[in-house]
Amino acid sequence: MILFITRNYPPSIGGKERHSYELIKGISSIEKTAKITWSKHLKGLWYFMIIAFIKASYLLLIRQRDIELVHLNDPVLSPIGLLLKFITKKPVIANVHGLDIIYPNWLYQKIIPGCLRKMDRVISNSNATALQCIKRGIPSEKIEIIPVGVTINDLVKGKTESYIEKLGNILKLSLKGRKIIITIGRLVKRKGVAFFVSEVLPGLVKEFPDLCYLVIGEGQERTNIEKIIREKKMEAYTFLVGYLDDETISLIKDIASIFVMPNIPVEGDMEGFGMVALEAAVVGLPVVA
Repeated sequence: MILFITRNYPPSIGGKERHSYELIKGISSIEKTAKITWSKHLKGLWYFMIIAFIKASYLLLIRQRDIELVHLNDPVLSPIGLLLKFITKKPVIANVHGLDIIYPNWLYQKIIPGCLRKMDRVISNSNATALQCIKRGIPSEKIEIIPVGVTINDLVKGKTESYIEKLGNILKLSLKGRKIIITIGRLVKRKGVAFFVSEVLPGLVKEFPDLCYLVIGEGQERTNIEKIIREKKMEAYTFLVGYLDDETISLIKDIASIFVMPNIPVEGDMEGFGMVALEAAVVGLPVVA
C-alpha cells in the first residue's frame, strides 16, 4: 500500500495538480493507495503540513500499518517526509518538478535540499531538473528520471464550423476564417507571453492579418501583458481568455493551427517539464516551443 501526500490537487488547476491526480488514479488501479491532499496552493500551507503530518502518522502507526511507502508530490513536503521516515522507519520518496528545487530563497535552499538528500528516492521529471538536484548535493544514485506522461481523454474530433461558432460564442469572439495560435499556462514571466506579444506577434500579423492569438491561463503577469498588447496595438489579435474548462480547451485545440510555448530564461525560475506541450501534441496540434 502507498500513501500519497500532495499539496497540489484538483479542484485547483495546474500541471502539478493534473500530475498528482493522474498519478494517484493510475497507481490506484494496480496498487492499494491512501491519499492526503490539499488544493489551495500556498494559502494555509503550514496548516496543511501540520495536519498532513498528524494524519499520516495516524495512518502509518495505527490505522493502516500495511502502508509500505510514502510518496510526496513535491520537495516542499520533504520536511514532514523526513519526520515520518524517522518516526515510522517507512521509505519516503519525493517528486521534483523544477522551480521547487531552485526556488530562490536562502532559507528554502538551506532546508529543502537537505531534507531531499535523506529521501530514499527523488523522482525528477527531466534531465534538467535532475541536474539542479545534483547541484544541490542530492546524490545522483538516489535520483530517478521519469518523464511526465499525459492521459488521452475523450477528444473532440473534426474541425467543423459548428465548433468554431460554439467556441466564438463561449469566448465572445469572432473566430470564423481566422488562423488561431494558442498558448496555455500560468501568466508568469518565464512563460514568455509578454515577450511573444512584444517581439514576435507584430511581425506575424503583418504576414497573416487574420491571425488570432488565444492565451489560456491566469497569473501575476496579466497586467503587464495587457499593457504590452495596448502598446503594440495587438488588441485585435491577442485575447487573454483566463482559465477555461477542459471541454472548451479541447474545442480550442481542435480548431487551432499551432500551439506556442514561448518560454524565456528567467533568473531564479525554470520550466522543469512543459506538460502542456505534450497535451497539445497528443491531439495532433503542431507545437512550437
